[in-house]
Parts: sequence; structure tokens; C-alpha cells
Amino acid sequence: MWHLCRLCKKEVEDTPHAMFECSGSPQLLALQYVFLANAFDVSPTLYQMALSATPVSFFLHVLSHRPICDILAKFAFDTLQIYQRT
Repeated sequence: MWHLCRLCKKEVEDTPHAMFECSGSPQLLALQYVFLANAFDVSPTLYQMALSATPVSFFLHVLSHRPICDILAKFAFDTLQIYQRT
């Protein structure tokens, strides 16, 4: 259950880490950048939250933020695809 991230080998591999913190894959970093840019366009208030939040608290906040549900679902799917290939 608690194992090091297979991409970065620095933190526990969990959903918040995979989606918002891991820097172990260029493809993942590109996905994170695109997701955050789109999320901030839809809801600019998320930007301030992202600056000060931990990956877990940001993930929980994003999960409850209805305007970005569609792009969050796509981002989660694409993130899982990267992890499954590793």
C-alpha cells in the first residue's frame, strides 16, 4: 500500500502525488502543466490555492470544484495511463 513512486522514487505513490507532485516523467509534467493551465483558466481562484496547498489538500479542493470535473477526469485518466506504462 505504501510504496515509493515508481516514476520519481522520492515520495509515496498515491493519487495526489501522481497528479500534482511527481516530477519523474516528462510526459507527466506536460500533463500537469496543461491541466493546471486549463483549470486556472476555468477557475482562477484555484491558482492561489495551488500556491499554498499540499498535494493532498489541493487534490481534495479540486475534487469538490464542479466547473473542472471534466478536465480533472481526463487528467486522471491520462495520469493513470502514464503510470500503467511504467
